[in-house]
Amino acid sequence: MSDVQAVSHLLLQVQDLERALAFYQGVLGFIERHRGTLADGRLYVNHVQNLGLTTYPPGAEAGRSFDHLAFRCPDGIAAVVARLEAAGVAHDPPGRTPYGLSVYFRDPDGNRIECHDSTGI
Repeated sequence: MSDVQAVSHLLLQVQDLERALAFYQGVLGFIERHRGTLADGRLYVNHVQNLGLTTYPPGAEAGRSFDHLAFRCPDGIAAVVARLEAAGVAHDPPGRTPYGLSVYFRDPDGNRIECHDSTGI
């Protein structure tokens, strides 16, 4: 058995922290756990869902370092799809993946997000 058992969290760098918080908290319903300051002085916010948000360091060019971020939604994705549609967020039609029924969409910074149910796990 590996000593590494699961993803602990993801710290996502965004261009506009308030815009990202409005999306993740307002549209997706994430719950804020803590706000703090990173060693380089940037504000960060972490969430119960194990997602941290911060801005790019001063002078750094915005970029992406992953293909997509996936969240498991054990109660299904219908509520997520409804929230996306109510907020006017474009999304792919839900479809089957190895993880279950998934829906893909992008956050305000263009990061690709997947939400999936638990039927494939």
